[in-house]
Formats: sequence, C-alpha cells, structure tokens
Amino acid sequence: MPEKGTPVRFVTAEDETFESEVRGVISQVSVLVAVPQGHQPADPLPPVTVSWFRPEAEYRVQALLCGIDDNGWLELRLQGEMERIQRRRHVRAGLVMDVTLTGSDRGAVAATTLDVSESGMRCRVPGSAVLPTDDLLTVALSFGGERFVVSARVLWTRAGEDDTRESRGATQVAALQFTEHSQADTIRKWVFEFQLRERNQLRAARLHQQ
Repeated sequence: MPEKGTPVRFVTAEDETFESEVRGVISQVSVLVAVPQGHQPADPLPPVTVSWFRPEAEYRVQALLCGIDDNGWLELRLQGEMERIQRRRHVRAGLVMDVTLTGSDRGAVAATTLDVSESGMRCRVPGSAVLPTDDLLTVALSFGGERFVVSARVLWTRAGEDDTRESRGATQVAALQFTEHSQADTIRKWVFEFQLRERNQLRAARLHQQ
C-alpha cells in the first residue's frame, strides 16, 4: 500500500495520465488522493491503474474511484493483485536548479541542472571544472525548501552548447549517476511536482488562447 504523502500516477480508462499524491489511508485497500488540478472525473467514475515507486521497485494495481470526499479528494479502492515491476521507469524532467558539486580532493563547483531524475542528472558546469569519468562527488540539492546531499558518479562530460570560438571552454555539460538511493522518493516527488506544474501552466495557456 502507498503511504500518506506518496506520489502516485494513475491512468484512466481513456489512457489519460495524471500525477497526484496520497492524502490519507482509509483501510488496507482504500486511499485518498488529491484530484489533479483542472481534471474532473467522469460520472460514473471509471476504473483506473495506479502506480507508485519504492527504492526497490515500481508497484502497480487496478483501482476503482469510489467518490470524492468533503475535501475534494478522490477515494481509490485498490482491486486485485498488486504487480511489482522490477525495472522502474526513471522519469526525467527539465527541472532547473542550482546545485553544488564537491569532490574528495577539490573544492566546490557551482552547477545548474538541465534535467533530473531519481537515478541522476545532467548539469551545466564551468569549463574550467575538472570532472574525470567515474569520479565520485557529493551533490548538494535544494528545491521547495528541502535540502540534502547525495553521492554521485560522473558518467561523462561534454562541451556546452555555448562553447563557440569566442567562448571556447566556457561551460561543459556533465552527466551524473546517483550512487545512493536514500533520497530517491524525495527526488521523484520533485519530478512529479514539476511535471504537474508544467502541465497546469500549459493547460492554462491553452485556455487563455481560446
């Protein structure tokens, strides 16, 4: 069962996908989830597929939408056998934030992420930074008031998009793979929140154009 605060994804019978969050656990088979902004469930409420992640795997189960409570949250009643998927999908989002990279034998390097997933990130770093492949780093992250440090390994570095003749070596792009998963749930939550915010902004822009 997903716990309170767990980010979840559910797919409707019409193949619409929404990210949400568990707001409460009613029983061993029922949970309350937030209604995605701008989405009104159909009447009668159709069955959906619900998935959530744990450090060891992704879990998926069928569920019935039983109704909406006084707070506007959906009540989901899980149905049938829970499916454990060993190979998790690591959703990557274009989440831009400032991070600090620190190696064991060098000073801190300021960087900016280009995209982030629970398994790693790509970030833009100064061209003068020395980041050998397989080098181990600590990465200081901060998003939405949450801060923590996670270990990572350098997969590769490449010249940045602005590495022109006039600015040769000004920046480079580094791909990092997280070597610990203690903060996987937090990073996944950030990615889901970012995706949901982007979809809401896109929906609002489309409505404004109409």
